Amino acid sequence: MAGLKVIWTETAVRQRRGIFEYWNKRNQSTKYSERIRVLVSKKIELIKKNPTSFLSSEYNDTYVAVIEHFCLYFKVVKEGILVTAFWDSRQDPDKLLEILKK
Repeated sequence: MAGLKVIWTETAVRQRRGIFEYWNKRNQSTKYSERIRVLVSKKIELIKKNPTSFLSSEYNDTYVAVIEHFCLYFKVVKEGILVTAFWDSRQDPDKLLEILKK
């Protein structure tokens, strides 16, 4: 399974970019975003090795990987791993529900 392809949805890419931009501006530095980016990369490698070992969420066959205050929501699909959302868990969870319902 380590050779699984990872596909990010437009929504997940937009969320990730927005989160990184927010922290870059807030901290006047990219250090925090870079640290999170490294943690996400490491978590993706673990997901690729055994995706079904992660927590199953209540959203349509979606799994969740926790990375500090962030959650990476993904599905196992024929093409590989589909990242559906990158979420800062300190945000309103109702917004996430709307995203994952799609």
